Order: sequence, then C-alpha cells, then structure tokens
Amino acid sequence: MTTTFILMLCAVLVGSVIQRATGVGFALISAPFIILHLGPLDGVVTTSVLGGLSSLLIYAGHIRHVEYRKTIPLTLAAIVGIIPGALMMHFLPAPPMQIASGSLMVVALVISLFGSRMSWLDSGGGRVGAGLLGGLMQSVGGVGGPAVIAYANASRWEHRKFATSVQFYFVVTGVAAVAMLWRWPAMTLLEWAEALVALALGTLLGNYLARYMGPRLGRTVSMILAFCGAIMVIVNGARALG
Repeated sequence: MTTTFILMLCAVLVGSVIQRATGVGFALISAPFIILHLGPLDGVVTTSVLGGLSSLLIYAGHIRHVEYRKTIPLTLAAIVGIIPGALMMHFLPAPPMQIASGSLMVVALVISLFGSRMSWLDSGGGRVGAGLLGGLMQSVGGVGGPAVIAYANASRWEHRKFATSVQFYFVVTGVAAVAMLWRWPAMTLLEWAEALVALALGTLLGNYLARYMGPRLGRTVSMILAFCGAIMVIVNGARALG
C-alpha cells in the first residue's frame, strides 16, 4: 500500500463525512488526492464513480425531498457541459485544462458572493450556465460542485433543500462523466473494496454530524470547501506542468 493510496483513502473517508453532513464536499476534498495517486484521467473517473456512490447513498433516503424543478435543468445542462470536457481530456494536455477549470471555479464562486446584487443568476439562464460550467469542470477536474454551489448561493437556495437536491445532480453527472470519458481506472479489486469501505464509514459518521450542522454553518462550510477545491485543482495542474 503506497503513501499516495493511503492519502487517497483518508481523503475519501473525510470527503464522504463532509458530503453527508453538508450535502457537498466529497470531490472537493478527495479529487486532488485521487488524481495525485492515479493521474488526471483515471483520477477524474474514480472521483466520479466514488462521488456518485456517495451521493446515491444520501439521495436514496431523501428522494421525496428533492426539488427537481431546479435540479433537472442544472443536471441536463451539466451533461451537455461534460461532452466537450471529455473530448478535451482525451485529446488535449490535462494540466492546462485543470488550471483553466480551477480558475473558472474561482470566478464563479466570487460572482456568487455578490449574488444578492445579481438577480439574473436566479433565472433559467443562470441555472443552465451553472450546469454547463459544472459539467465541464466535472469531466476535466472531477470537481463539479463549485459551479452549483455558486448558483445556490447566488439564488439564495435554502441550504437544506439544496443539500438534498444536489445529490440527484451528482449521481447523474457522475454516471455521465464515467460514460463519456470511456475509461476504467487501473485499480485492483482490493483497492476498490478499501475505497468503498472508507466511503461507507464516512457516510455513517456524516449521518451523526448532520444533526448538528445548521443551514448557515452548512453553507459557510460548503463555500470554504469550494474555494479550497478550486485552488487545489489549479495547484495540481501547475504541479503537473512543472
């Protein structure tokens, strides 16, 4: 068991805890370490698989509470955004794309901080734009959350409803990213099993922590994680270039 794989397992554990407790955070925390262990393409696919499973565990218990009116347009737009990102991952160097993707995340999050002054973000066009950007980032860096977090913050989407609804988005976009990237990671069955155990344990612990995570704290944590995730994607791309 290598050092990078141990770091990856720790990141999967912590990411699944935060995902269950706040509704977001799995990919933001785990993607940099998964990509460090497996490389850009395999890392994005593995993040999409594990992230989709993490969200599926949460979604299965909250299907009736999902706000599909907001979530479906985001999801459909994200699927469209995944297509060019997947093509670029196959035909263009990954590091510059990761830097560009992370930079777009930062821009989107900064814009979301001023969302109360930008009513146009709380519209059909705003949802579609967030979905397109999220899908692109999903297929390039494995991290599609910052774009939808930016939209949720700008549109003042109540955090508990957002945290439940976004699981549907993550499940569908995770499946779509894996299908369009058309690659299965070079991990052994034992490594998959260990990763799945870490994910399950993290989800159980997150169930406990979710009882104490209020809406304001949840939104604050999600925004901090989104910024950190975006910066980590940029740093990973810059390191790969060097």
